[in-house]
Amino acid sequence: MADSEKRFQRQYKYYGILEISRNATQEELRKAFRRLVRKYHPDRNLASREAEAKFKKIKEVSYGFEGGEGQDRGCALHATT
Repeated sequence: MADSEKRFQRQYKYYGILEISRNATQEELRKAFRRLVRKYHPDRNLASREAEAKFKKIKEVSYGFEGGEGQDRGCALHATT
């Protein structure tokens, strides 16, 4: 499997984790990221290992969008507009 194909599959998976469509806008991407981070943050779910794992996946998504072809969208995840 080519490197670009692996990156595409990983990027596609990220949209599923954020529960948004593949052609979401930067604003939708940012809102989904922030909503899920708040929902699964360890401070809000002290005893839940499942929430902690989900939170880590969501954080992985933010770094995944910042690298490679999603770089311009990754910046939108952390924007505070």
